[in-house]
Order: sequence, then structure tokens, then C-alpha cells
Amino acid sequence: MDKRQLTRQGLTALHMAARKGNVSAFRALLDKSWADHARWIDHDAKDDAGWTALHFAANNGHEEILRRYVEAASPDINERDSKDGLAPIHLAARSNHIGVLKAYEFHT
Repeated sequence: MDKRQLTRQGLTALHMAARKGNVSAFRALLDKSWADHARWIDHDAKDDAGWTALHFAANNGHEEILRRYVEAASPDINERDSKDGLAPIHLAARSNHIGVLKAYEFHT
């Protein structure tokens, strides 16, 4: 298990904050003042199913997390998971998260 992972499923602190919609924790993890601790934060980390923090934000309808993540880390917004081949936009559409879809459209 990578030292940045918190769970056996490969979830990191960034994954957990995105999944729960915890904007303050997510913002702190992305904050530039954490540059000295960058080895602890992998913006592109994937869990065992191939989900990034962006997948979790989109799937759970966390529009603000998605916006902040895209602005701060410039992730690949079309990254597909390894299990089902789904990109974050597919997850948002499947769950009818209109706000996330609009935010996603703004960043494409």
C-alpha cells in the first residue's frame, strides 16, 4: 500500500474529502502552502477501481469540489476508471447531477 493511501481500497485523503464533499478539507489539501508536503498528496491518485478524486466529486454531486479541483490541479477531466471505463461526466449524468454537468461543461 502506498504511504499516501488511507484505506486498503487505495483511497487517499483527497479521495475521501471529494467523496464526502468536505470543501474545507479539500481546499486545505490543494492549498499551495502544502507544497512541502506534496509527497503526501497525489492529485492524480486512483483507487482500486481507477477512480480519481474527480470521479468521487462527480458521482456524489459535489460541484464546488469539482470546480476547485479543476482550477487548482488541472486533472484529466476525461479520465476513465479501470472497472467500467466511465469518465466523471458519465457518473454525474448517471446520477442526474445537473450542477456538476454544467461545471464540467464549463471546463471542457
